[in-house]
Amino acid sequence: MHYRVVPPTLHVESTNPLIKLESSAIPLCVARSVTALKPAGGAKGIIAGVSSFGFGGTNAHTILASAAVEVEEEELVLSK
Repeated sequence: MHYRVVPPTLHVESTNPLIKLESSAIPLCVARSVTALKPAGGAKGIIAGVSSFGFGGTNAHTILASAAVEVEEEELVLSK
């Protein structure tokens, strides 16, 4: 997320044709090459889901979100 790129998904030759990623309510894709990660729908931050499937049946899933951007406060000077 720091570099705002999605690495390619390993070993994916084809996806299930019954799963319509393009027409889902949220933007989903299978990255076949390094892909730029852009905010969706005018959002300021980015969100990514990561899944890991182990050989022994252990699966892990997480959702990551970009950190909030801190805005520097400007000093307000009132003139007399």
